[in-house]
Amino acid sequence: MKFNSDIVVLAQRNEYFRQEVVTGTYNQVVLMSIPPGGEIGEETHSDTDQVLVFVAGDGKAILNGESQPVATNSLC
Repeated sequence: MKFNSDIVVLAQRNEYFRQEVVTGTYNQVVLMSIPPGGEIGEETHSDTDQVLVFVAGDGKAILNGESQPVATNSLC
């Protein structure tokens, strides 16, 4: 997998709810643009890890049943 780009710029320009950027053997980078008041719904990843990076806005993330606030530049 070869990928070298400014991920923040790509995220800021993304207008799609879900846009796959690159997929490798063991990982995948996906951009999501969630409108104000929107949500992605419950997801389960039993065999993989998921990293969330918030580029703009604020809200809450519910991970393993625990709610936590998120804002620009949050990582969870």
